[in-house]
Amino acid sequence: MNNDRAAGVVRLWRAVEMFSPQDVPKLTPAFSADATLTVLDLAAGELAPWQDGHPVTARPLRRGMTWQFIVYGGMYDVTRATDELLRVFGEDGRPADGRRSGRTALFAFTVNAEGSLVENSATLSACAW
Repeated sequence: MNNDRAAGVVRLWRAVEMFSPQDVPKLTPAFSADATLTVLDLAAGELAPWQDGHPVTARPLRRGMTWQFIVYGGMYDVTRATDELLRVFGEDGRPADGRRSGRTALFAFTVNAEGSLVENSATLSACAW
């Protein structure tokens, strides 16, 4: 494969990735002692799960386990991004390609049980750019 073709493949792959943002998990309706994943929507000033007194971390952990939290920020609906692209650039006349809808985030990062950033865990959405 020559360099121009290889560069074209990389550009295509980046475009596909850019418009295929990662899903954000759905909210958990209630705390469950046996849940392996709890998803919360916290308001500004609300107690975070890594802070003392939060009901999530009051649950006992199995031996050898520790708490870890993924923080998502700047939530938006993928359909709205697609609609904005269509508004700016117009329809291309092709049938819909089945791109998914759903919610995603502008950024995400992981924090440990004490609320400290886990090294190299931060991600920024290319789709948002």
